[in-house]
Amino acid sequence: MISVVIPVYNYLVTNLVQEIYKQLINEQINFEIICLDDASTISYPENKALNQLKNVSYQVLAENIGRSRIRNLLASKANYSWLLFLDADTYPTNENFIKKYLSSIRNNEAIVFCGGIKHNNDITTRKSHKLRAVYSKKRECLQVKKRNKKPYYQLKTANLLVHQSIFSEITFCELLVDYGYEDLLFFLTLKAKNIPVIHIENPISHHGIDSNAVFIAKTNAALKNLYNLVKNDLIAQKETPLLRMHHFLKKNDLLWSIQLFSKLFLRIIKKILIFFYPNLFLLDLYKFLFYCELEIK
Repeated sequence: MISVVIPVYNYLVTNLVQEIYKQLINEQINFEIICLDDASTISYPENKALNQLKNVSYQVLAENIGRSRIRNLLASKANYSWLLFLDADTYPTNENFIKKYLSSIRNNEAIVFCGGIKHNNDITTRKSHKLRAVYSKKRECLQVKKRNKKPYYQLKTANLLVHQSIFSEITFCELLVDYGYEDLLFFLTLKAKNIPVIHIENPISHHGIDSNAVFIAKTNAALKNLYNLVKNDLIAQKETPLLRMHHFLKKNDLLWSIQLFSKLFLRIIKKILIFFYPNLFLLDLYKFLFYCELEIK
């Protein structure tokens, strides 16, 4: 009935798999858990021991294939009609995590469900990791009511249940290898096809909190992905506030005024975000300036 698919990279995934495995056993349904390690540079021998569990497989890929391709590969290996995508650095916040998804399947006609993300109260408060923690709490950990107001823009592949029939039709764009925005393109395709999406209260907690420097580096990579998606007409200029502002300035021949001082301010804001002050307004400004810089590179 359910194939739980988990992409893994440089992470010990045993606790997550064992908890999900226990809950699936309790529900007495047909299931499998498939973990694919995307050629991690850090080895965790404990992960390979997961193969000893019935209906659980853990495989290490010979080369890194990226976030989109590995999710498509996971789906292609699945044998059941429902795909539950979970990130390796997450953990269910309740013992009825699987039960709630099963209940949603039985009681709704939708074929895409998102359980959401909950802020982990034990999340690191170290200054060097504060930016990602603040971003998670303010931008990702949203209540169900708010998520359902803009259902396609609030989906998270970290905790997503989708029917195999849909995923076989709409896969992740494999043009994207690096981190970022592969999920947005997938969700916008769902929207374009009017495929119903329901957000439910069934969150996972996010444990793999990046340092400020790593988070900024990932943000840069994501913005490059976004720029290429727009350049190749895969995402419209209207889809995010950042894109709408960029399009407005470019259309009115005002983009040059931003680009004049963007490099200087980028360096200053980056230092503030990494070393001093995890402010989301500054992060948004940094993202916009960085995106504008891509136009002249």
